[in-house]
Amino acid sequence: MARSPGYTFVDPGFEGALPTAIGPLQGGDDAVLFFVGVEDVEKTLERAEQLGGTTIQPAQKVPGVTFGVFADTQGHVVGVAAQD
Repeated sequence: MARSPGYTFVDPGFEGALPTAIGPLQGGDDAVLFFVGVEDVEKTLERAEQLGGTTIQPAQKVPGVTFGVFADTQGHVVGVAAQD
């Protein structure tokens, strides 16, 4: 289990699965944030920006996983993660 600002990551315990993250309510609004597995978090965030999205949280590295968060052009927030 690893910790990063606001998140705790847990290894789900089976081959090929991304670590699962849970974090406290941030900003006072209830929200659900899901993560999509990608090959390269930084490149994915760059591509999201090229398509009109906004990086909410740049790539962060914690033991075993790199993750980041972006918002699409309609404001939907999506996490992306890659195993290291």
